[in-house]
Amino acid sequence: MFIHQVFIPFEPENKQLAELPVYAKQVEITKATCSKFGYQYKLWGRVECDDLIKTHFADYYQLWLDFEIPVMRVDFVRYCIISKYGGMYVDCDVALRNQISNRQERATESSVWFAKWSNDTKDLPYIAVMGGRADHEFWSLLLAECKKSYYEKLALPIYQKWRGRFVFQTTGHYMVKRTLKNHVVGWKRCLFDCLYVEHQKTKKVTEFIGYSNSSFHDLNYSYWFKK
Repeated sequence: MFIHQVFIPFEPENKQLAELPVYAKQVEITKATCSKFGYQYKLWGRVECDDLIKTHFADYYQLWLDFEIPVMRVDFVRYCIISKYGGMYVDCDVALRNQISNRQERATESSVWFAKWSNDTKDLPYIAVMGGRADHEFWSLLLAECKKSYYEKLALPIYQKWRGRFVFQTTGHYMVKRTLKNHVVGWKRCLFDCLYVEHQKTKKVTEFIGYSNSSFHDLNYSYWFKK
């Protein structure tokens, strides 16, 4: 089993991983868990991601350069990584803490899957944790939908104001759900409840979602979006 993570500094701050202690700690936990259970691990940086797109996804390299919001590249490249190499992708604010279930391993080897929040009634694929087989046809459909959605919505003035929605609809979970619904029969079977989430609802209130013994512990910490 191969576990992939991506860290690309976001402009204009360009903070490195060590300058983001929440991310750095979660990454170290994931590395330790991979070592414990014999999983292969790779942390991808900007140079490796650029090389991957240019070498294996050249038709999308202009899109890669055109992305207006830096997090879009992190979204997009995770699909490319799994398409090319297979395995699991884990965001840097998520820690792999326990052994991966047999069900997830089987899905990773033969199909595609995405995490979901246990209290989510909308069946949104949560792209912070996902996996699948290399060269599965779904990935090429997903990349094509991403490119189409990005340029369509880029042309709409409202998305210059709705920046969060712009991301979600073009590289994020709404785009993924749209692709699943359009191309995968029984698509809800691709969603796995495998998360324990610490969701900061307000500065004083933290909501805990899922089971504390879940394989993946998500701190739900994002610094890319500022209201």
